[in-house]
Amino acid sequence: MTAVPCDHVKGDDTRSLSPPAESPVNTATESEDSTSSTTTTNNSETGSNDIKVRVRRSSSTGDANASGVPSDLRDKDEVFLQPEDPVSGSGSGSKGATRADDDRSDDSTPFQSEEGSDSEDGLPVETHKVYKRRFVMLFFVSFISLTNSSNLLAFTVIATQAADFWQVNIALVNALVAMGDGLSLIAAFIVPYFVDQRGLFVSSLAVNILNVIAGWLRFVGGQPSQTYFASMFIGQALSVIAMFVNAQMPPRLATLWFPANQRTIATAIQSVSWQFGLVLGIILGDQLKDHIWTMLLIQAIINTLPAVGVPFMQDQPPLPPQPSMENVEEKAERSLKEGGIIPATKRLITNFHWLFLVLFTGLPIGVMSAIITLVQQLLPEEMQSKTALFSILFFLSGIVGALVFSIIADKTKRYWILTLCILILASVSWGLFIVGIYLKEIALAIVFYAMLGLSLLGLMPVVTDFAVEVSFSSEVHLEARSTAYLWLVINSVSIILTFGTMPSVLDSHYALFVYLGILVVSTLVVGFLFHAPYRRLEEERKQSISIEMAEMNGSTQ
Repeated sequence: MTAVPCDHVKGDDTRSLSPPAESPVNTATESEDSTSSTTTTNNSETGSNDIKVRVRRSSSTGDANASGVPSDLRDKDEVFLQPEDPVSGSGSGSKGATRADDDRSDDSTPFQSEEGSDSEDGLPVETHKVYKRRFVMLFFVSFISLTNSSNLLAFTVIATQAADFWQVNIALVNALVAMGDGLSLIAAFIVPYFVDQRGLFVSSLAVNILNVIAGWLRFVGGQPSQTYFASMFIGQALSVIAMFVNAQMPPRLATLWFPANQRTIATAIQSVSWQFGLVLGIILGDQLKDHIWTMLLIQAIINTLPAVGVPFMQDQPPLPPQPSMENVEEKAERSLKEGGIIPATKRLITNFHWLFLVLFTGLPIGVMSAIITLVQQLLPEEMQSKTALFSILFFLSGIVGALVFSIIADKTKRYWILTLCILILASVSWGLFIVGIYLKEIALAIVFYAMLGLSLLGLMPVVTDFAVEVSFSSEVHLEARSTAYLWLVINSVSIILTFGTMPSVLDSHYALFVYLGILVVSTLVVGFLFHAPYRRLEEERKQSISIEMAEMNGSTQ
């Protein structure tokens, strides 16, 4: 983006424009509408592209907030810059924009244009806007999360009954839940590469194919025999792979389609749907523990439904949602050429701030994952009959936490302090849960187990967006890889703790304090040793400054 230089002297409240002598400036303004103007700068000697500036007077702070404009710059003219193609006379940013695309855009979006060209009155085309289609895409991505997460935890509350049903060791039933952690160690390097290279449409198609096959393979395995358990195991593995691919899509969808003030909540909606799926799976497992075949049939049907959403998926919008994404097509092309597994991984692991964040927020979330898997075996015998209640309240509280913390993150952009507060809440909640266990106070244990869900499940969307913020690159897409490697840490911790703190390996009383120690250490490290720049917000701030400079130039024309 190019801005014409200007001098602004605050003391006299005067503004002057001083173009270079060798570059004569011809200016044309629209005087019919007092709320907007167009300025065209033409450098005929150098042959450089024309720059068009469009100004709109706005009393709303919504757009300014969305683009990260400081408060002292709000309530001023909004300026959009667009290089003009020297041949066609149309802006490059309008590539692919059609009337149909404009019809799908939000009604509040300014400067609707037709066919990506200048209108008859000479006004330039818009450079960025948001589309209603993004909500449809988010709905289907979230629906997939709900369906395959319902497969994941159905057996955590009926592990003993499932082992008896298939006549297998209970460790194999635990493996149905924990296999996601193991598969992620491999998928973390392949899946994000696939999502970044192939885009949202192909990724969504692959997820739905895997999801449908997985659901019906699990149904076939719903017979009381060790032989059929193999089909169940393979179907569960495919479901986990589908879930892992789908988990990389929301950060990319949020970055490419959503404005800055909606990104974290968009990620949170997918996280909440994942948690709803876990609750659904727990309820199905608890209510149908004596009818496992019926439960698997219901889950297979649910797995098939999201496939109708594939035609609605689109890799990227015709126009970006805000100025910092104006070069999205060029960035996508560079991602294809330079975004291989090794270069992208090198970019991330050499980013100390990102690495530090992922390690010390991945640890507590990994603890949570292990607790979810072993909850029935961690509770005293007199509380094990209430396992389903513990789990349901855990996830319902997590849904509330994810929504509340995501809204706070979107409104304030204070990721670090929010992350620290959540970790403090998690540490205190788990400590009081242990007190409830030792006092055999089931009500106290349930309340603080739910508070643990509120904090750690609520932390997930915040940390996901925080990691993207810290690892943001203006050159290539790293959103999917950042999320994948975060989950790699989480799942690695979960594997170690799940199999290292099982009752057959470590007494449950000691396991409770191992988890508490990890939570406390992570909280102290994040609180006292972590500080990181917000790269994505900084990029948007620079864009806002460029727009403000162009605004002052336009007001002098």
